Amino acid sequence: MVEVNPRLAGGMIPDLVRRACGIDLVADQVRAAAGLAPAAADGPRAGAAAIRFLTAGHDAVLAGPELTDGLLGAVREIPGVVDAVLYAAAGSQVTRAVDFRGRLGHVIAEAASVPEAVHIAERGCDLLSRSLQAVPV
Repeated sequence: MVEVNPRLAGGMIPDLVRRACGIDLVADQVRAAAGLAPAAADGPRAGAAAIRFLTAGHDAVLAGPELTDGLLGAVREIPGVVDAVLYAAAGSQVTRAVDFRGRLGHVIAEAASVPEAVHIAERGCDLLSRSLQAVPV
């Protein structure tokens, strides 16, 4: 095999499926390209996973490292949060998001139910949004 170029869903959906169901869509796509059967799920999982992306609703500045690092730490301490990341550097100027390229970070949560996972991810993203500061006029 020289190259495999599967087109999987964006928005980290393969990661969410792996977390919720134990199925690695990327590995299974490679296995299928090699003529192999999909791998078995890797055991019982949380049952549900959710992601929420941090975006800016207006031009803003991402706070300095003291605040952003503290907020990331607080988000990661929320029970059920399994990943929290900022893509932009502390102190960066950011603009209002108009599409997926405006994502500034994400929070992923695992829980027993979809509503619970969504609630946890939204709670984490809301906390992370405190890192966005209005641009002085």
